[in-house]
Amino acid sequence: MVTHFFFLEESNVYLQEESIYEPVGEREKSQDTRWKLPNIKSCGSESGHSWRQYSTETGRLPRLKIFFSVVFFFLVLLILSLCGLGAGLAKYYAMTAEIETLKKDQKIVDSLGSFLLYNEDRKKCADIRFSSLSSHQLEMTASICSSDSPSQLFRWFPGGKLLNIKARQCVGVKGTPRTLIPLIILPCDSQNVLSWVCTNETLLGIKQHSLYFNYGNNPQGAVILYGGSGSWSRWKSRDIDGKLQAGGVCAQTCRH
Repeated sequence: MVTHFFFLEESNVYLQEESIYEPVGEREKSQDTRWKLPNIKSCGSESGHSWRQYSTETGRLPRLKIFFSVVFFFLVLLILSLCGLGAGLAKYYAMTAEIETLKKDQKIVDSLGSFLLYNEDRKKCADIRFSSLSSHQLEMTASICSSDSPSQLFRWFPGGKLLNIKARQCVGVKGTPRTLIPLIILPCDSQNVLSWVCTNETLLGIKQHSLYFNYGNNPQGAVILYGGSGSWSRWKSRDIDGKLQAGGVCAQTCRH
């Protein structure tokens, strides 16, 4: 005990006594672990794995957002397109119905005072077609009667002119009227449009000439002017219901 106190007086340093209750081995172990570096390998592998997982998850989120944004955009575009298509179809059907109504109304208007020129001997009606010699020239022909065909409907025009409903033009000839010349369709104010007179109700001829509206019976199927007054030059009128009108075609001519 004496030696212990002497050491304190000489050094003036307080030395902590070793506890008799603390094993020396445990003390050294705690000191060693206090200065020991962490296991970099194990820590790095765990943190690296966590970082890659986090990066993968965080990188996946923007891609999903972009994907759903694109899908949403195309869905909206598809819906708008379908709406536009539906509106367009509705407008189209409405316009189609309106056009059909106008056609029916026009047909009714055209049928008023209109008639078909009917040759009883040949059982055909006067008609118009494009000439085989010129794609711009309409000429007269004869076809199976059809009141639904505007090309077979005619009406008397002021001055004794014969107006075709479909062409909105009148019957005439190219050049000077003569026998066997084909009848063609011309503007009604043309000098070559013919003025017609009636004889015996069914004989349709032109003024100041003994030439008549004739079936033709030629290979071209063209209706012509002809000097004979036989059955091929005899025409009656039929209404749009197909019924023969009383008095023939010439009965209407006399009104104009």
